[in-house]
Amino acid sequence: MEEPRMEKTKKSPKRVFINSLDSYSSRNIAKLLCEHVAGTPAEPEEELKAEEEEEEDEEEEEEEAVESGTLQVVGSVSEKCDEERPFVLEEYENLDREELLLKLRDCDVVIYNISQHSDQLEEALWAVTGEQLASSV
Repeated sequence: MEEPRMEKTKKSPKRVFINSLDSYSSRNIAKLLCEHVAGTPAEPEEELKAEEEEEEDEEEEEEEAVESGTLQVVGSVSEKCDEERPFVLEEYENLDREELLLKLRDCDVVIYNISQHSDQLEEALWAVTGEQLASSV
């Protein structure tokens, strides 16, 4: 009798929305999420120091993380800028609430950084209250 074969199923990447990607903390949250794959152990300090010395390889690694499909980071920005964020798949600028809601519903995880701009608290509350995101589940 033939044994059943277990086929590897390719997991679809998790889509993560982060607001204010052009702020210092949101940008670093996005970068950290792309650099560290969920379920992998943190690296020892020695390896972290070695990585700091290899800054030229860092950009390539970030691009590979986006392409590998581990996480797809998308998010809002206050204005377009020339700064490259290779770890971000899509940036949204000046979305009205209806457009924003559609983008949020496409995401598996929504992260709202409310520590730097008080208007983001209102938007975060709007996004998670009532039937906004709950109706998409």
